[in-house]
Amino acid sequence: MISITPDKKTELAVLETVKALSLPPKKRERILAKASKASVKQSKKNARAQKTPNGSPWEKRKSRRKGKMQSGIARYMTVTKVSASGATIGWKVAQSAKVAFIHHHGIDQKGSKAQSMKGLKKNGVNSDSAATRTQAKRLRELDYKVFSRRLSPKGRKGKLRKPPLKWITENLSVGQAGLIIRILSDKSPLSRWDVPMPARPFAEIDREALTTMTRNEMRGQK
Repeated sequence: MISITPDKKTELAVLETVKALSLPPKKRERILAKASKASVKQSKKNARAQKTPNGSPWEKRKSRRKGKMQSGIARYMTVTKVSASGATIGWKVAQSAKVAFIHHHGIDQKGSKAQSMKGLKKNGVNSDSAATRTQAKRLRELDYKVFSRRLSPKGRKGKLRKPPLKWITENLSVGQAGLIIRILSDKSPLSRWDVPMPARPFAEIDREALTTMTRNEMRGQK
């Protein structure tokens, strides 16, 4: 669950107003229900804009993956509980709530070779499958070269050339490409590693909606 806390000034103003007027439970619950829905709407708007509640843009991905971040998580955000004493905004599915919490607070994760292989196999990829396009791009970045004759029968004997992406994906396996990448990167294979997770919060209380709805109840408006 993500905890959303209003600033002290707004919190005191609302609480003092509610206390002074001694609003009955049903009215307090109505205020919180409406304000919570408005907060969910504002939070989803933040996620679509890829920004924090204070308007700062989220840190971009390190990879070249496209598409908006947390779009699926934000879509299923909802009001899960409302009473006269409080409201809870969260997710009905526990796994979605866990993922949202990790992204909201920026909690680093642990990666492992076993997890990576499990993820690949889930997508129908194993060590004998054709090298991925991502691996091919990484090999070219590391200046991976092969003899020209491997690329073309007319290639100059003894000359080395960077193979195109298509050649790599058609002639190397996932396991072979991974091994070459480790060698060229001068890195030994790791069994576990840290996966940095920058904080990308989007959940917030819609203070304006909360204040407006409280004032409406004060004036007896429906």
